[in-house]
Amino acid sequence: MLVYVCIFLLVVSFPVLSNILQVKQQICFCDGFLLSKEKKNTKVGMAIIAIAMIAVAGMRNLSVGYDTRTYFLIFSHLKNMSFLQLEDFYMEIGWNFLNKIVSFLGGNFTVFLIIVSTITILGIFSFIYKTSDDVYLSILLFLGLGYFASSMNVMRQFMALSFVLSAIYSYVLEEKKLKGFVLVLIGILFHKTCLLMLPVFLSFSIFRKTKGISKILVGFLMIFFGLMLLVFLDNVVYYIDLLGIKSEESFFATGKTHSVLSLNLIIKVFFSFIYIVERKRNVFDGCRLNLMTFLNFLNIISCVFSVATVFYPLFSRFNIYFSLPLIVFIPNLLRNFPIKEKKIIYGLIWVGFGFLFLIELPAKSVVPWVPFFL
Repeated sequence: MLVYVCIFLLVVSFPVLSNILQVKQQICFCDGFLLSKEKKNTKVGMAIIAIAMIAVAGMRNLSVGYDTRTYFLIFSHLKNMSFLQLEDFYMEIGWNFLNKIVSFLGGNFTVFLIIVSTITILGIFSFIYKTSDDVYLSILLFLGLGYFASSMNVMRQFMALSFVLSAIYSYVLEEKKLKGFVLVLIGILFHKTCLLMLPVFLSFSIFRKTKGISKILVGFLMIFFGLMLLVFLDNVVYYIDLLGIKSEESFFATGKTHSVLSLNLIIKVFFSFIYIVERKRNVFDGCRLNLMTFLNFLNIISCVFSVATVFYPLFSRFNIYFSLPLIVFIPNLLRNFPIKEKKIIYGLIWVGFGFLFLIELPAKSVVPWVPFFL
């Protein structure tokens, strides 16, 4: 537990130092658009925190994380396969190839974990740096909402997620749609669920172009077809089982698992309402408006998937792509929201999510943390 407490204290310390250093930078959000932001020596601080997280995730023992030992067995199995045989292995070809390349060059499983952790953390931190109004609060949310601990379990999906976040930046802010699609396709090489982002991008483009009654109609149709999917999902699962097609993670389990009104869902719904208030106040414009509209779009999808997860745990894996951008959505809303005693509110947020981070660690099977050499 001590190593995670140190990471939390590291994240807390940099905002304090930032208030002293007062270094400002310019960040390019999209072609021809510069947004002045107080970064306050952000790059150095984020780099130090990223290195600490990569060290914790990459240099862990097989006992840290409930999927780590399984991934070690997969690494050992792929090590003894030829490159031509990789396509026949049941996991995604990109993941298989990465395993094989590391072992072929003489690297062991620890080297492999460090590489995967580096790609994942840098991808997420890059997205935070480019889009968040409060990067350290975003990192806190990355910890407090359980994503850092989860990244040490569902490693393939978080690696794919790093490409999805780059795709969001390219598609929404840079408006480079082809680049966005290509990045999603690269992510699919590591986890097939990335495919979900392609219809999401297309749906958002259609939704954004509609106005007035048409927008309400499109939204209604999207919700209607989503509900129909849930209604018929039992039959879909039945036929998948009948055909003998099963996921290696076995997340086609059905049956109610927990309460619909989870803390996570309440947070998402609350900040969607905050977005509506902010939108009416016209505090966002240009590229920033596109970003926040898209993040709210993902947040709404995430709310639907959170409810669906209660009945079909399959959706919890899908929901990572839609829920993780919340770590940028929340700080950007709070930065502009007209509240008194903002320092007190921020203090409560830091204490609350720091507490959540520490108490959720046992459920993620990442405590006690043990280094690879023990």
